[in-house]
Amino acid sequence: FVRLPAINVAKGTWKIPDSVSFDEATFVEPLGCVVRGQRRCSLSPGASVLVIGSGIAGLLHVKLATATGMGHVCVSDISAFRRQRAIDCGAALAFDAADDVAALFRQSNNGRGADAVIVCTSAVAAFTQAMENGAQLTYIDPRVTITATKAHRYFMIRPGTDLALNYALIHVILDEKLYDPEFVNRWVQGMPALHDFIRPYSPEWAEQETGIPAQEIVKLARTVSKDKPAVVFHYGYRGAGHPNEVYFRRSLFILNALMGSIETKGGLFFKKGPGEEGGKPARKLTEQALPKLEVPRFDKVGTPDFPLPDPNHGVGHRLPHAILNEDPYPLKALLAYRFDPLLSIADSNLTKRALDRLELIVTIDINYSDIAWYSDVILPESTYLERTDCIQQANGLKPQMLLRRQAVPPRYDTRPGAIILKQLGERLGIGQYFPYETMEDLVRWQLEGTGFTLEDFDAKGFVAYGKRQIFWDRKDGLKFKTPSGKIELVSSLMESAGFPSFPPYTPQAAPPAGHFTLMTGRCAQHTHISTQNNPYLNALVPENCLWINDREAARLGISDGAWVEVTSRCGSGRIKAKVTDLIHPQAVFMLHGFGHEAQAAGRSFSKGVADSALQENIFDPVGGSPAYDHTLVTVKPVRN
Repeated sequence: FVRLPAINVAKGTWKIPDSVSFDEATFVEPLGCVVRGQRRCSLSPGASVLVIGSGIAGLLHVKLATATGMGHVCVSDISAFRRQRAIDCGAALAFDAADDVAALFRQSNNGRGADAVIVCTSAVAAFTQAMENGAQLTYIDPRVTITATKAHRYFMIRPGTDLALNYALIHVILDEKLYDPEFVNRWVQGMPALHDFIRPYSPEWAEQETGIPAQEIVKLARTVSKDKPAVVFHYGYRGAGHPNEVYFRRSLFILNALMGSIETKGGLFFKKGPGEEGGKPARKLTEQALPKLEVPRFDKVGTPDFPLPDPNHGVGHRLPHAILNEDPYPLKALLAYRFDPLLSIADSNLTKRALDRLELIVTIDINYSDIAWYSDVILPESTYLERTDCIQQANGLKPQMLLRRQAVPPRYDTRPGAIILKQLGERLGIGQYFPYETMEDLVRWQLEGTGFTLEDFDAKGFVAYGKRQIFWDRKDGLKFKTPSGKIELVSSLMESAGFPSFPPYTPQAAPPAGHFTLMTGRCAQHTHISTQNNPYLNALVPENCLWINDREAARLGISDGAWVEVTSRCGSGRIKAKVTDLIHPQAVFMLHGFGHEAQAAGRSFSKGVADSALQENIFDPVGGSPAYDHTLVTVKPVRN
């Protein structure tokens, strides 16, 4: 038997007729998806079609579109082999996805865009194609993920020891002179200090710390160096794991610098802004002449306590401490907008005690989030389909501006967030800082001076400042925002703030007997903490579970699917166990975003355990990021 979400059974499952074999059915299913997709496009004979991605689904779309009389069918793909297969299947032209596909299509179609664009690829598909073209993937994680199963090399590292591995890789690269000498000599400053610091951190030392064999560390360093500069030591999306987070992420950038993988194809690149094309960015309301604050921020960013964190992001997990300690001053009210401190700040019990001290809590949200449920006032915001948003500046190899437009009218009495803030500002006597009446007014205000108009977004939802990809000259044109204009291994910014560039490594002790390092993460079906009550997504992943190593589970008497109690110094909760050999014995793992306490959110209420109820509110003292993966927990079976 196979267990499926109820929504899949209700809306996407059919019994295979006796006349159809299993082999035939495996082809009928994708073909059916293709036919249904083109029917929904309501295409007429002679229409022009662009198919993005020429895997099996893309090729089927090409075959069907040409068979049904479409006039001009083209594809785009990063793989030359797949592009040729698309031509063989009847595509008129096949464009390299790295080129300006939209412009090439218009040139081939008498200046007209496509009547329909069919997307048959994704970031995952693009990544898979890159590996098919020879890219090598090494994945390092205490837990086996989908990405790990696609990797050429996977190392199940001991939790919290990532920095030790990176130091050992740097050790090998320097010792065997595997770095890019031309790039390093031109753009990297502080190599002697790095040599001196890294000397004791050998692969043999790292093996004892990480559990990864020394010979594998040496092999990895030698292997990746052969591909320099087309090497990326990816620095990750969520820089909030352990108290040494800044130094861990910094070690990754040092590895990239040694490989010379800066501003090159196959490596990392600087985001290019409109100025590179002689343009101006969209205006921001915060760029107005606002009244100057006479007191420090509540999170103390920019003060001696937190001199280095980015003020645009702040240190949000300081909120409970600031309220309870009245430091730097008493706080009386909270306006929560697209942020749920109860599920996003570690130690939700601490956060609740802090919120209880406030005189007013106001939430702007589209859902009954936990903080909305906890609030005195809820100001309901329209969903993304029901509102026009502000301009988004999207800098990169091709600087652009994006605009999300309203698709349908609001179902209820809701408003865009920017309109809610304007109306609050007017009631507070500061309406002059909100120079718009409608969202269209705000967008037009943002576009002043850019050379673009609101109507320029009608065709594609975005505008580009130029057509070319912008790479700076690696010999003389790189622009590092440091006093020296180079990559500073001995950081003048950190040193001037009182933090060493190379502090000695602090060994990560194994958890005490009966304890595990709690790790958290996300899944593809949900967005952070916002979608667990969505009926379609809830049917796919209704609650989280606790991954635990099978040997440890057997020792504790825990069976797969059984209820267990997870306890930390901050709280506890009951959750179902997922017993597996795909996680390190010293770690347990749960998905973030569950354990909601808002009773009005009936599908997600009391489903699973909130990681914030277990995590300790500790952080990296340099960058200020929370250490979400640094809490110890115990796990025991629930007998009754």
